[in-house]
This record gives sequence, structure tokens and C-alpha cells, in this order.
Amino acid sequence: MALSGSQGEQGNDLILWDVATGEQIRRFDTDDDIASIVFSADGSRALTGSVFSSNMTLWDVATGGEIRRFEGPVDFVLDVAFGPDEKTVLSASGDGSLTLWDAETGDVIRRYLGHDAWVWSLDVSPDGRYVISSAEDGRIILWDFETGEELRRFKDHVGLVPEIVFGPDGQSAYSV
Repeated sequence: MALSGSQGEQGNDLILWDVATGEQIRRFDTDDDIASIVFSADGSRALTGSVFSSNMTLWDVATGGEIRRFEGPVDFVLDVAFGPDEKTVLSASGDGSLTLWDAETGDVIRRYLGHDAWVWSLDVSPDGRYVISSAEDGRIILWDFETGEELRRFKDHVGLVPEIVFGPDGQSAYSV
């Protein structure tokens, strides 16, 4: 399965595809522009982020139904991720913050503050100990997942870093 999101003058789409056949499985009912999508590890849920609506939505993949909408102290949601236990979700925002949310209640657990520019990308390490984020000003920050403490800054990029991901070993990260 694959999930695609789009935004345009004719409306916004979130579509689940069968990659083997190319057939559309389901169209999700959303008015949000979709900027980022991630599946839960078991594929039962999906999380989307919206730039212009400034929110995230948790979806039931089997039914296409909305489980929860996350709205609050964020501006332009540019990237989303599930926490290590999938009981939490994270958003990267245009206000320079990352926000950790309780997936069950929708409450904000903590904010990771340290970027001075739009945060375009984030990733959680495979062991769940770290979060890494990249911003428009070329800064990359490594965070302690549990405390939100900034552990290290990487400053070798010049300008926007649109993507950052942990390697499978959790000891390296790749940035573009």
C-alpha cells in the first residue's frame, strides 16, 4: 500500500493505493493540504501534516476515518513522525519548534525549542532515544527524545535542509 497527498485548486486529496495493481483503494475525506505523511509501524494508522491548516491528523487506514486532529501551538506543519512507542506523535513547524503530542488525547506533552527558522524535517532514531531535526537556516539539531534537551548542533549546511533521516543503525544521519 502507498498513501499520497496533494493540494491544488480543485481540492485536496489523500488517497490509499494498491501498489501491485495501481488501483485506488480508498479516498480519505479531507479539506487539508497534505504536506507530509507517515504510516504507523503496523500500517493500521497514518499521520498527516498540513502546512496551511497548521494541524496534524491521525487516520484509521482500514476505514479511512479520522481518529484525531491535533491543533494547537504550531504554525505550518511541515513534517510528522510517530514516537518510538506510537503512543506519541511529533510535528515539525514553521515557528521553529518540534512538538510532541499524546496520540490518545491530543494533548501537547512537550515542545523542543532551539531552531530559529522553519523546521522542515524530523526523524526519530530506531531505538527511540533521539529526535533529529533540520531547518531552513541549515541547522540540524539532535535532541533527547524523553527530555527534549538539545544534545548537539550540526552547522555544515548552507541554507535549507529539507530532509534529515537516521540511518538504520541509529548512529548516523543523512541530510539533504
